[in-house]
Order: sequence, then C-alpha cells, then structure tokens
Amino acid sequence: MKTVFLSSTAKDLGEHRTAAYNAIQAMDGWRCVRMEDFGARDSTPDDFCRERVTECDVFVGIVGHMYGTSPPNERRSFTECEYDAAVAAGKPCFMFLAPDTFRLPVTLIESDAKREMQGAFRQRVSSERIRGTFESASEIGANVVNALRNWERTEAQSPPKADGLSARLVSDCSDPDILFALDLYENRIPENEKFEAPDIVRWLREDQEQRARGVAGPRDYFIIAKFDGRVCGFTLLHYYPTVQLAFIAYLVSEKGIPIDHGFVSHRLIEKVASVFSQEEYLSPCKGFLLEVDDPRTAASSDETHERLARIRLFCLLAESLGSSLRGLDFDYRQPMLWPPSATEAGREVPMMLMYASRSPTVGANGSLPQAEVSRLLQFVYKWLYPEGFSEILAENARYRQYLDRLFAEQTARLPTEIPLLSFREIRARARLNAASL
Repeated sequence: MKTVFLSSTAKDLGEHRTAAYNAIQAMDGWRCVRMEDFGARDSTPDDFCRERVTECDVFVGIVGHMYGTSPPNERRSFTECEYDAAVAAGKPCFMFLAPDTFRLPVTLIESDAKREMQGAFRQRVSSERIRGTFESASEIGANVVNALRNWERTEAQSPPKADGLSARLVSDCSDPDILFALDLYENRIPENEKFEAPDIVRWLREDQEQRARGVAGPRDYFIIAKFDGRVCGFTLLHYYPTVQLAFIAYLVSEKGIPIDHGFVSHRLIEKVASVFSQEEYLSPCKGFLLEVDDPRTAASSDETHERLARIRLFCLLAESLGSSLRGLDFDYRQPMLWPPSATEAGREVPMMLMYASRSPTVGANGSLPQAEVSRLLQFVYKWLYPEGFSEILAENARYRQYLDRLFAEQTARLPTEIPLLSFREIRARARLNAASL
C-alpha cells in the first residue's frame, strides 16, 4: 500500500482538497494521509505533520493564493513547512498551483505580508518542481491521479531508491571505509580545492589522539554514507571551540550508483544535524561557515540548478539547527592550498562564503558590520586553513605568511557593511545570470 501526504490550505481550497483526497482513496493500492484525520495527539501539530510526511511515499501539494496559518514560533506556514520536510526527506513532490485567475473571496484575503510570502512560496515551487495546475475541483482530482499513476509506472522500472542507504560518524582513523571515501575525494574534488588525502588521514589521527588524551582543541567529524555496503559519499566538519565556529569542508556524493545521488547528500546532511544535536562538545557552537560555488557566475542553466540545489540543502541544515544560512555578498577568495609561487599569486578561486548563526550581529539593513566579517575571515585564514597544514615547520611558516597577506588584502577591501543574501535573493540573481547566457 502506497501512502500520499496531502498538503494545502483548507479555507480557500477545501473543495479541491476533498476532491484530491477522494480521488487518491479510490485508487487501488493507495491511501491518502491528511492533517484533519490525525485526531488528538500528544505532540505539536507541526512535529506530527513532519513525522507523517517522512513516513509517506509521496507528497502532493495544492498551492493557492492564501499563505495560511503557521506553527507556534515559526514564520513559515504549515504548508511550506510540510513541503520543506518532504524535500528534506527526499520524497517525490507533486505540486499543483492554482492559476493567477483563481478567485479568492474577499473574506479570505490576507495581509500584504502574507500575500508576499505566499507569492514567494509559489515562485519557489515553480522554480524547484515541474508543477501542474487546475481550474476546478474535479480537474485537480484527475490531475493528481494521473501524476501518481505516471510515477507508479516509472517507479516500477527504476532501480532501488534509498532503502539500503546509511550514514555514520567515523571515529577511528584506521577504519577501512575512510580509504574508500578518500578514493571518492580524489576523483570528485577539483585539484585546486583539495588537500592531499594522506593529510586528511593525519588530521583524523591527530584528532583521535587528542580525544584519547582528553585535550580540548579543534575537532574533526568525518561522516561516511554507504549504500548496500558500498561507500558512496562523505562530509567533513571542522569545529574550533576557541572561536565557537564550525566549518563544513566537503560534501561529496558518488553519481555512479543505483540511487539518486541527491539521496546521499540528504542523508549526509541529516547525519550532520544529528551530530550537532548529540555531540556535547559541539553544544557551545554559535554558527558554521562553508564555501560554495557562486550560482550567480554559473556557465550554464544546469550548473546554476546544481549550485542552487546544494545551497538549498545547506539552508535546510541551518534551519534544522535553529539558524538561517546567508551568503556574504563580497568578493571572497578561497585560499590556495599551498604557498603560491610568484606566478600563482593572486589567482585564488572566487567563491561565495556562507554563514549560519543563531545570533548574528546584523545591522539595520540586514547586513553584517565590517568587524564581524573580519572576525569570520580571521577564523578562515588564520585558524582553519593553516591548522595542521604540514608537519614540517618551515612549510607551515611559509603557508601562514601567505594566508596573513591574503587576510590583510581581503579585509582592506571590505565595505563598512556587508550585505547578507537569503536563498531567495541568491536564486533571483542566479536566474538573471542564467537568462543572459
């Protein structure tokens, strides 16, 4: 028996919601789950809805022009929260948008703020999904059935999804899975963005030794994904307790396996969130950073989509940890991973630095002051990159000198206020770039 989670607002789409529900219930081998059938439960409606979403096989969303109510202490509506839960869980999402001509009774018209939020949600769904539409309640029922039957036929011909997929935190540097993960690292990471694989093993060994001695200091968290016993992805997280900041260094998933590599990335991110919530050593952490390829400079529409999908994934991680991920809108340069020669100097790769904090020092215009961004760059250039660069002191000294120069150059160019870009703003600017290609 396949299950469908049906999501929509009720006041404006009650008739359409009922039609979709009845159509699904009439299908052989299918059952529809909806919020009004839950009854009394010893949990918040939001938590319970998210649990039911992750348990279902398919998500169907009917999106009108009402934003609707929101869970306690949550800005997003129930419908948007449920959609986010389905996306995070890797569920197939079939979205049906009411046309612009869909009539809304005057008594149901919401505030300007809510109408703006619903407009943004509709635009986001349109950009992320191939969505259907409808003109009447009877039509939505038929459209939902067609979508589910098409998926059912495709599913029967598809390889297995994520049933055999798992992710775990590796604490022993001699674990053989690390070697398989580093094979992925060698094959998937560009040369100018990776350290030597033996260096990563050395970091994990030194980290393991520090933990055994009870030494407080930087920690490395190496998380490996496996599908049917085969290593298919990994992520590496660094945490520095002195500055209470973490850095997500890599998120790698293999594409040549019989499941969508997006499932692997989602499972790794879920495990990162679990590590943050369960590791006592990480509890003082006030935020994390990461570097991403800027979707505003992508060379093709496919590249734009891939870069935005990765940022969206990290945004979901940040939200699950009680913060919001924002892009720092300035000319950030990723350091070279070696002391550059005279001919290499100044050729650092331009990337987007992103920051998630539970309590950022945000200015009046939604920006970070220069001093705060300088602090973040100091963490990147003076703590993160030079930490454990080499066991040879002279090489360490040369690399630190290079990073000191780069830090000075970057901070000298910082404006007084550095704008923070939401995912929506990043996506809008990326689309402008894609349209000009």
